[in-house]
Amino acid sequence: EKIELLNVSPAFDVQLNNIYSRVSNSVIRFRGIKTSQGIQTAKLKSLTDVNIWVIDEAEELPDEDTFETINKSVRSKKAHNMVILILNPAYKNHWIYKRFFEDKIPDGFNGVHDGITYIHMLVEDNIHNLDSDFVNEILELKENNYEKYKKVIASSWKDIDESIVFSIGKLKRFESVDYSNAQIVAYCDVADQGTDYLCFVIGAIIDKNVFILDVVHTVKDSNYTIPKIISMIDNYKISL
Repeated sequence: EKIELLNVSPAFDVQLNNIYSRVSNSVIRFRGIKTSQGIQTAKLKSLTDVNIWVIDEAEELPDEDTFETINKSVRSKKAHNMVILILNPAYKNHWIYKRFFEDKIPDGFNGVHDGITYIHMLVEDNIHNLDSDFVNEILELKENNYEKYKKVIASSWKDIDESIVFSIGKLKRFESVDYSNAQIVAYCDVADQGTDYLCFVIGAIIDKNVFILDVVHTVKDSNYTIPKIISMIDNYKISL
């Protein structure tokens, strides 16, 4: 889409997961980090001659170890290396905040510090592309409730939400877990009405730990949720 908007289509060969430049012989590769089975770092580590790594929605990258594993592997001696994180700030217990922001730069900082370039964009920076009614709501919120504006609109890192049972920092992801001999349990919080979400969670109890294997979290009606849950119960052989 962006190539077409820039009117440079003849310069590129666009395929399913790769875009090849006919001018510079460079390649743009699109790869996922998270899959339904967890983190696929093994596949990403096998990429060669990668010198620029762009992570979109980086706040969803769950842990620093995954970042380090891939960060060390996507390096090339043939060109300048860059790692670009694109994200909406999350809670201050997130590893990105602790590694790149905490006690290093002030909130909303733009500039270079310790070899890292910080670009903090606000909704106002793109205001000419936004609906006028939405813009008016933003300006009204900024005027009447600046703290909420900072958290919702101004991309500020949020204080830890004490209402969260398991914060992001306390959760760990595993590429594979042997649950063949584990007790498989499930719990369903049904959707009552309207926009309420149904949540069906499947877990494996191994020693004193619970490993979440699968989740259904949706506002879809029972025509979808009942067959889906029945299928998952059969597939995981849920005992409780």
